[in-house]
Amino acid sequence: MPRLIDRGDVLIGRTPETLDLGIDYLTRRPGPDRLIADDGTYNAGWFESFDGELNLDQSSAFSIALHRWLHLSIDTPERFIVCNIADFVKAGNVALLIADKRTGQFRHGSLSKLLPQNSVEVSEDGRCFSDPDTHSFIRVSADGERFEFSLNVEDLRLSGAATRAVGPTFHHVTRFHRGRGSLQFYGALRLEHGSLVIGQHVHALPTGSLGTFDRTLGHQRGVQAWNWIAAVGSATHVKSGRVAPMCVQIAKDRPLARPVVL
Repeated sequence: MPRLIDRGDVLIGRTPETLDLGIDYLTRRPGPDRLIADDGTYNAGWFESFDGELNLDQSSAFSIALHRWLHLSIDTPERFIVCNIADFVKAGNVALLIADKRTGQFRHGSLSKLLPQNSVEVSEDGRCFSDPDTHSFIRVSADGERFEFSLNVEDLRLSGAATRAVGPTFHHVTRFHRGRGSLQFYGALRLEHGSLVIGQHVHALPTGSLGTFDRTLGHQRGVQAWNWIAAVGSATHVKSGRVAPMCVQIAKDRPLARPVVL
């Protein structure tokens, strides 16, 4: 329904192409005491942290527009691994993607369930995503420092634990139109231990492998078009030889997004 309404609004000019609300997304400030303000809109900005009330139910947006997901990636010398558990109210998804760096082959397992069949559960604090049907979960500790995960999709299984690494978590709240918005937690992680099962083969994952995380909660736009990239690794200072870890995550709206947030 939100997607249909948005597309109709675009046709008659009710959905703006861009939003110019005077929100400063470039200056990091202390986090708000709650996500949704008295007028039903998102308290938007770039924040040092977010420990406020997660009062998503007080948004003036359609409840069916609520999207929540927890996405992890792990980069090992042999494989690049991506997983997620997502709840879109009208549907849920558990997915695991494995890219073999040696052969270029991909293995992908994904399970989506619609409407009443959606079994994905999200805790009230938005830190634990689980799917009882596949016995899968990803959870974040109360301080946001540790991740535990176990995903089972088709003949693929990923399990282990990781800790936040490289730098502080990026906390960002974006405001869209008609009461919508999203709270995003981005950052890098370092693997404590992990194992990957592909069919009948078990692979131990190297301790210390780096990766990224993306935990997003909010009422999303119905018409979206965006690119997102995340990378984590190290940079070497040529003169001194000093090596420092680094993480880059970038999201950019494309022209078809409505509205585009600059």
